[in-house]
Amino acid sequence: MGTVVAVLSSTAAAQAATSGPVVLPGCAGSSASDVNNRGVIVGVSCGQAVRWDTKGRYTAIDTSGSEAVSINDRGTVAGLVNASSGSARAVRWERDGRRVVLPVPPGTLQSLARAINNSGSVVGVLDVEPPGLPRQRSKPVRWAADGTMSELEVSPVNDYTVIADVNDSGAVVGVSATSAAGETATLWDPQGRLTHLPPLVEGRASGAYGINDAGTVVGFAMAADGAWHAVKWDRHQRITDLGSPPPWNGSVAQAINNRGQVVGLAATTTGRYHAVAWGRRGGITDLGVLSGDYGTTAAINDFGLVVGAAQTDDFANHAVYWRLR
Repeated sequence: MGTVVAVLSSTAAAQAATSGPVVLPGCAGSSASDVNNRGVIVGVSCGQAVRWDTKGRYTAIDTSGSEAVSINDRGTVAGLVNASSGSARAVRWERDGRRVVLPVPPGTLQSLARAINNSGSVVGVLDVEPPGLPRQRSKPVRWAADGTMSELEVSPVNDYTVIADVNDSGAVVGVSATSAAGETATLWDPQGRLTHLPPLVEGRASGAYGINDAGTVVGFAMAADGAWHAVKWDRHQRITDLGSPPPWNGSVAQAINNRGQVVGLAATTTGRYHAVAWGRRGGITDLGVLSGDYGTTAAINDFGLVVGAAQTDDFANHAVYWRLR
């Protein structure tokens, strides 16, 4: 499909944060990775996978050396634990807290779960070292609810893959990279077939980080001036530049909900990084930071609850949330 580029007006009104950032309880160095439509948040604190309930109370999901990365509306959590060998293993935690280690084939160096949908399908990557090659390569994979693993398609010249998100239809987004072409935003259909999404400028880098149930994808694409711009692709794979108007010097869209609200990260001209949101009709809103210079979003649910991390002036990260109108 040919590239169709639209640019949203920088003067269009975006939704505003009604509160936030609000710090979630936990250790310094914590971050929130995902939130479901019940308002339950997961992430990492004190070096272990944790869950925050709708009243902000947090409990450990697993032992130290674990991380929760995604939660579905049923309360099933995907993440990883560090094995005794030091390598990571993709896992799923059931609602009763039971840990299920997701199976991998022989020769796998480590496995990383990245997202789970409401059918219980988990997507992620395997790090492998093919015979005769001096470095690791990553394979994108899907684990069905019953634990059965299948590989997603990759290019024959692919060097590594990053998996970012999966929607309830089973469509997956992420990044494919080769030494020749660099990073490219990638979409896999429910059958695992690969499509490279069009960039803003041919030959420039791009990445896909979020997808909603309508098939709208968000991420970034490098513009002609070399800056990263937050973008979205509609279900026909037409690209729209969400823009980085002053005082912003670059941006990345990291998540989209089923209402079309987009959140991400933007850099200021002074080198600070703020959590931001884009309205359905365009425009960018600063969601605010703590006392430090850094804040980032990770996810947004269908009710406008945004989660991520923000830094204090002692350079410590804290899990936080914002609420959008």
